[in-house]
Amino acid sequence: MDAGTMDPAGLGTTQAGKICGIIGTILLVLSVILVAIIFMFGLAAGLHQTGR
Repeated sequence: MDAGTMDPAGLGTTQAGKICGIIGTILLVLSVILVAIIFMFGLAAGLHQTGR
């Protein structure tokens, strides 16, 4: 669209989709990090409970 080869009528929708994709990717990365932290705490608690 920036090159002028496409109809600029959908520019707003395209930009909104790009922003939603960025936000979705950030939320996915944060979710993976949170799950990893919860898993590590669970693993540490399990090892502590068994006395290892």
